[in-house]
Amino acid sequence: MFTARRLEGAPVRTYGRLLHRPQGEIRFEYRPWLVLAKQSFLLPAGSYVVGKGLFYPEIARADGDESSSLFVLPRATAVMRMDWHGRTSVPRSAT
Repeated sequence: MFTARRLEGAPVRTYGRLLHRPQGEIRFEYRPWLVLAKQSFLLPAGSYVVGKGLFYPEIARADGDESSSLFVLPRATAVMRMDWHGRTSVPRSAT
């Protein structure tokens, strides 16, 4: 996934991954220039939603009726599907 805007010093379109920790926190981990030492930061506590963006699926932080896009998911690797009511579902594996 890629950052949709500048977050905690990581530039826009920085490639990385989200890690869910047992304490309930969510951490974004990335490597500047893809080869430098790993860096990471915690996402603020709150409600996050997966939505259908203009061109690509996105992860946004929901604040009441407002939402702000934080991450963009690559279209070719998106594993989620949207139904007509905006709910997301993840396809189950065949095994």
